[in-house]
Amino acid sequence: MKTQKAFTITELMITVAVIAVIATAVLPNVQFVILNNTITTKTNELIRVISYARSESILNPTNSILIEAINNTNSDNEWGAGWKVGADTNGDNTLADDEVTKVFEFNDSVTVDQLVIYNDDSIIFEEGRIRRISCNNECVFIVCNAEHSLKQEITLRRIGKARTKVCDTNDDCNAGC
Repeated sequence: MKTQKAFTITELMITVAVIAVIATAVLPNVQFVILNNTITTKTNELIRVISYARSESILNPTNSILIEAINNTNSDNEWGAGWKVGADTNGDNTLADDEVTKVFEFNDSVTVDQLVIYNDDSIIFEEGRIRRISCNNECVFIVCNAEHSLKQEITLRRIGKARTKVCDTNDDCNAGC
């Protein structure tokens, strides 16, 4: 009596077919999760940068601490490319290369929209508070991707505190992607 020591070709073909069916069902969900995590990561990074700038402005009250968007070719997603943070030592409300202390760059498809366009595209902290006349009481950013239904809203209050809100297409976020 012979014992079988390997799989038959039929068993292998059935196994490959089952794996292919499972992969086609799971792949869109994996892409959704990866994009959701990318949006969450960028939101958390912006919150972290805001907290860092606020605490630096408290520790160093003689200089303004600025967060500026990194300029890129896509003006609709200026904040999405990243941010630079530094102390405005010369008082001109812009960051020169020697004033930048940290740079956060991103090369992804996540958009960060600032809902109100200002003449000054920077967030300025002085002594833990935001000094930005055109910001009124709150600055609002939307972190999203056009191919994803979920988005996150970051509201930065004048006192320098930031809060986030997760939105979907049925929610009342201030703007879409």
